[in-house]
Amino acid sequence: ISHSGDYKVLAIAETPVGVDIEKVRKADLRVANRFAQTEKDYVLEKDNNYRFFEIWTKKEAYLKYKGTGLRGGLDSFDVFSLPEGITTFRFKEYFISVCGIKEFKTEVIK
Repeated sequence: ISHSGDYKVLAIAETPVGVDIEKVRKADLRVANRFAQTEKDYVLEKDNNYRFFEIWTKKEAYLKYKGTGLRGGLDSFDVFSLPEGITTFRFKEYFISVCGIKEFKTEVIK
């Protein structure tokens, strides 16, 4: 489960799953220095706020899936090279990412 702004998101699966939702806002791009180099390059290339929150939600969903939370280290992996599946989509002014190895159902609630 995750929440941001006016919304909560819940992912349900028969196997481990991680989910994150973030409202797009002005990003503190200094945090991108803690990303893998390819992720940092992607964020700084263009559309900084959107790309930042796209990567952030992928990272947080993966760390929740692994069961470590943020203490798992933002720079310990590259979201572009993960064997696990990450689905990311836009919902209004939010990014939502879900990570898991099997099918999962995601529901956004207000």
